[in-house]
Amino acid sequence: PEERKDPEAANESPTPSRSRKVRVLSGVLLGDFLHNLVDGFFIGAAFANCDTSMAWTITAATVYHELAQEISDYLVLTNKDQGDLKPFMALGLNFLSGMSVLFGVCIVLSAEPSNFSTGCLLAYGAGVYLQIAATEC
Repeated sequence: PEERKDPEAANESPTPSRSRKVRVLSGVLLGDFLHNLVDGFFIGAAFANCDTSMAWTITAATVYHELAQEISDYLVLTNKDQGDLKPFMALGLNFLSGMSVLFGVCIVLSAEPSNFSTGCLLAYGAGVYLQIAATEC
C-alpha cells in the first residue's frame, strides 16, 4: 500500500507563509485595536460621570490588565513562526493599535452619556475584568 502524504505538509517550510503571517498580523492587530477601543469606552465612561479618584482607579486597572496583553502581542508579532516582524516594526504597530484607547475615550466623552448609559458601560467593564481575573490570573 502506497502511503499518501498531505500535500500541505510536503510544502512546509521553516518560515511562515505570507497568508499565515497576514492572518496572524491582522488578527493580533485588529483584535488589539478593538480591544483597546472598548477599554477606552470604559475609561471615558469613568471620567464622564464618576469622581476623579474612581476614574483614575479604573484607568489604572485597565493599564495593568493591558501590560500582559501588549507583551504577548509583541511576542507573537516578532515570533519567526507567527508574525515574523522586526522588533521596531512590531513595537510601532502595537503602539498604533494601542492608541485606539484614546479614540474610545473621545467617543464616550463627546457623546455625553447619561448616568444610566455610564452605569451600563461600567458594569460591563467590571464584568470583563472579573472574567479576566477569574480565568487568567
